[in-house]
Amino acid sequence: MTIRTACSSSMIGLHEACQALYNGECSGAIVAGSSLILSPSMTIAMTQQGVLSPTGSCKTFDAAADGFARGEAVNAVFIKLLDDAIRDNDPIRAVIRSTAINSDGKCSLHKNDPIRAVIRSTAINSDGKTPGISVPNSTSQEAVIRRAYNVAGISDMSKTPFFECHGTGTQVGDAVETTAVANVFGECETYIGSVKPNVGHSEGASGITSLIKVVLALENETIPPNINFSKPNPKIAFQKGKLHVPVEAIPWPRGRHARVSINSFGIGGANAHAIVDSAASFGIYTPNDKLCNLENLNGHLSKGADEYSNGISNRISNGHSYSKGHSISETKSPSVLLPISANNLESLRIRVEDLCCYHGSQPGSLAGIAHTLGARRDHLLYRAFCIATCSARTLNFESFQKKLTGAVEVVFVFTGQGAQWAGMGRDLIQSSPSFCDDIRRMDKVLQDLPEPPQWTIEAILSSEDGGDLINKAEFSQPLCTAIQVALVNYFAKCNVTPSAVVGHSSGEIAAAYAARAITVAEAILISYYRGLVTKCVTQKGSMAVVGLSRESASAYLANGATVACVNSPMSTTISGNEDAIEQSLEAIRAEDSSIFTRRLHVEIAYHSLLGDCMLKIAYHSHHMREVGDKYEEMVKPHLSSTAGTAVPFYSSVTGQLITPTTLQDPAYWRSNLESPVLFSSAVKALLDDLQHKVLVLEVGPHSALQGPLNQIFRKRSEAAPIYIPTLIRGNNSASSVLRAAGQLRSSGMKVAFHWAGGT
Repeated sequence: MTIRTACSSSMIGLHEACQALYNGECSGAIVAGSSLILSPSMTIAMTQQGVLSPTGSCKTFDAAADGFARGEAVNAVFIKLLDDAIRDNDPIRAVIRSTAINSDGKCSLHKNDPIRAVIRSTAINSDGKTPGISVPNSTSQEAVIRRAYNVAGISDMSKTPFFECHGTGTQVGDAVETTAVANVFGECETYIGSVKPNVGHSEGASGITSLIKVVLALENETIPPNINFSKPNPKIAFQKGKLHVPVEAIPWPRGRHARVSINSFGIGGANAHAIVDSAASFGIYTPNDKLCNLENLNGHLSKGADEYSNGISNRISNGHSYSKGHSISETKSPSVLLPISANNLESLRIRVEDLCCYHGSQPGSLAGIAHTLGARRDHLLYRAFCIATCSARTLNFESFQKKLTGAVEVVFVFTGQGAQWAGMGRDLIQSSPSFCDDIRRMDKVLQDLPEPPQWTIEAILSSEDGGDLINKAEFSQPLCTAIQVALVNYFAKCNVTPSAVVGHSSGEIAAAYAARAITVAEAILISYYRGLVTKCVTQKGSMAVVGLSRESASAYLANGATVACVNSPMSTTISGNEDAIEQSLEAIRAEDSSIFTRRLHVEIAYHSLLGDCMLKIAYHSHHMREVGDKYEEMVKPHLSSTAGTAVPFYSSVTGQLITPTTLQDPAYWRSNLESPVLFSSAVKALLDDLQHKVLVLEVGPHSALQGPLNQIFRKRSEAAPIYIPTLIRGNNSASSVLRAAGQLRSSGMKVAFHWAGGT
């Protein structure tokens, strides 16, 4: 098929090829563009029309733009359906999701197959009536961009950091096109560029030229610079539209998706648009030895099969994106989740053995296998999974089990203060754009305060030596809440949301967010002020854990000591004056030396129910009353009165189910600081109310509540719920959440595997 729509010909050819594949008209398609200058006649005509630059160069977006310079190109891409490409073991650089056609400029949608990888969507339309054949229509250009995003199902434009414009370098054309781009993306900072200043305008082949440019940019995780740009075109609203022209290579923006938009326009008004995502962001990895050697294309040698396609790109796991500058073990061997299933246990073991044998002969294909197993296979009754790095030589599968049948309710349990550890969440910040986005969003809330902190959550969590700070309440409170809120959002994107929530002590803050009773901003501010106010405590206190019930422990308490936390039927935390705590422990030991007691020593690290922590204060005791008024006063301006929740919240302040409006009352958060933690009662009330099988997911930096929860479960006559932790102290957090996703899936949950690993 030959398509002639002037300069948009090859991009419209790509669109038509997409449609043919979606409709089953072919199994593969070559889309090629060709533009050769074989005679001077066209150049003469264009010169007479005034569209060519007298200086022979494209100066796109520049005040000196005076037309374009012609360029030659012969280029081609080969496209096929992803299932076929994986089956045939093809090198995968781009896969088409969906297309939309509009011949009159109006926005109708044509939906196609679910997304696969790089090319997210294409769309075409026409300018309709304009003042002249060479005068573009900004409204139609904007419409074709919006149609492409609508067809792709992408509503958040802020995730696209780079826009490859048609950008021919004419005063009128550049201004009209950037107006359309600003109308769509003007709420967020966007880099704009054009390949034409670099290689000239290859006219009918220019669409594929742009496509090749952006694929290389995505693989290199670099936004390429524009040349011939020195003075901005005054007709372009750069500042108002938040548009930026890069003049030097820029590393891919952290927190933004590996995604590019491409425009391609024909002089007669035929418009086309494509949305391109990196293949790696969908778990597709092609070793170097399957890609062409780039030496003859750009003068750079490929690095070898043990590295990535160009020696730079490092986005190859299940949605994970590793930034440059981290250790080789992190960036070159990210973890992937390999889920597998069968109709019976024996078949499951055979499938595992087959996969292990295949991996032994094809060791470089794990990321692609992970994508196929997670997103392209039925999940049968018997299940197992494996967490492995892409460089792993052997695979170790775990959790061989039959999924839970019938209705299953997932409960989120939130760890309280004290579970923090240096390095918690660091791997997720480095590997998961969505997780990192959430951390930065909470940082922005704190930095927007009239008196913002002189530190950021991201900096401390990412630090290699943040242990000293992370164990101080001023920092640990907001850091733990930030981790928990980001984990809630992470699992929500995995299609895992709670049926009910409960939190231990400060864990109630993120629990309230998970219950949709407070916002992200409210959650991080409540926790920030909770940590800040403890600096005002003047009394030196102490805490200890004893292996007794609340009633038994109370009998030994000296004056000045109180029950701080009822963790389980046989675990109680006591808090208060230092001497009173020591007297209470001595009384317990004198009565029965076999009773478990552990002092949570002031100003030195301790390991307890709640983890390693530097305790300098006695939480949930009378010591907190001296700062209660101040804390309530701090929190009050930041709480709204528009709470609404569909998720039951079981309070460890009252031990019962409470209404969402209660969580908008600053007095509640004061009680959360001062009152005993009735965690055991809250968990029992929750379990009593649920009608189905229960799966408990502990959301926090460490599995600190596993022991108390098991003690609570053992006191019940019903079958114990399945317990799954999210993060575990000292373990790679990116691998830990993958393991949690694998355990959830093995238990019968429908996990969205394109998010398991976070994008």
